[in-house]
Amino acid sequence: MAAAPKITQEDMVGRLARQGVQLIQSQVAKIESGERPVLDYELAAIAKALKVSVQTLFE
Repeated sequence: MAAAPKITQEDMVGRLARQGVQLIQSQVAKIESGERPVLDYELAAIAKALKVSVQTLFE
């Protein structure tokens, strides 16, 4: 699922930082590729940053 408009990994890092979640671009890339697990609070913050529900991220 892609955000509309698309955002960069750096944009995501900034959105997460504003929520108090500190990730770097390489960690976001590893999450996207499935190389790194996502913690529960990170998942909630990612959903909020993308303005979708957590469940939507699993569809």
